[in-house]
Formats: sequence, C-alpha cells, structure tokens
Amino acid sequence: MGKRIVREHGLVVLDAETGAVEWTFSPEAWLLGILGVTEDVLYVRTEDDAIADAGQTLYALSAADGAE
Repeated sequence: MGKRIVREHGLVVLDAETGAVEWTFSPEAWLLGILGVTEDVLYVRTEDDAIADAGQTLYALSAADGAE
C-alpha cells in the first residue's frame, strides 16, 4: 500500500517513503480501533471505555483518499 497509518483520536495516513500526510480522518467519537487493512480499504471502529451494547460505529475508508 505504500502508506503508514497512525491512530489516536483520529487517523493519519502518511506516505511511507516521504512521511507526507496523505489524508486524515477524525470522527466525533473518542478513539478509533483499526480492525483490518486491505490494499484498497481501511476498516476502523470507534471505541471508548464505557461498557455498552450500542454507540460504536464501523467505518470502511478508501485507502486512496479516506472517503467513507
């Protein structure tokens, strides 16, 4: 994929060779968890410290530009 992914309260995708920021993703949720990565799609979910049956969201993001 030629990208490096950094996560905290948002997602930052960097060019693996230059380190330049390619795109970012920051939903309103507190923290993101990376579930999986393919050549074309990043799968992330929101997570928090609360125990609940609801309130988390799954996102499928284009690896090329971060589009949902």
